Amino acid sequence: MFPSIRWRIAISYLILVAVVMGGLAAYLLRPGCSASTTCVRQTVSIASVVLLVGTAMLAFPLAARTTHPVKQLVEVMRRTAAGDWEARILPQTRDEVGELIFAFNEMIERLKQQHLAMLEENVQFTTVLNYMVDGVLITDNEGKVRLINRAAAKIFNHSAESA
Repeated sequence: MFPSIRWRIAISYLILVAVVMGGLAAYLLRPGCSASTTCVRQTVSIASVVLLVGTAMLAFPLAARTTHPVKQLVEVMRRTAAGDWEARILPQTRDEVGELIFAFNEMIERLKQQHLAMLEENVQFTTVLNYMVDGVLITDNEGKVRLINRAAAKIFNHSAESA
């Protein structure tokens, strides 16, 4: 029902609610309080404040604990997007955030390998294209030259760079 990262917080919150409700019940059951609306209002107000403060005490550390690794992950993502294929983040927990970080690191490793393979293929393609005896000319839909090898440039009396 609850993700593993939230069990401790959920149990802590349930204990807090049980203690406050028990205190509320004990205070309201004392003689003379159940008939007095002022006593009931004060008791409910105090219980509400205790629950609010307790909730805040549980929520802020949980938010910090959850957002810190996500912020680190975003930073590593930015570094990777900028071309740093070695950027990694170490999972510090075994919960959902840790699984996300582990999967991200695996994905970056696979992308790095694919990127290196594509670079190698590009070098091979460029080498073959440049040393072909036949002229190769590639244009786009508008007829603009996108690629020309040395042999084709020689045939058309242009340099490969100016085409």
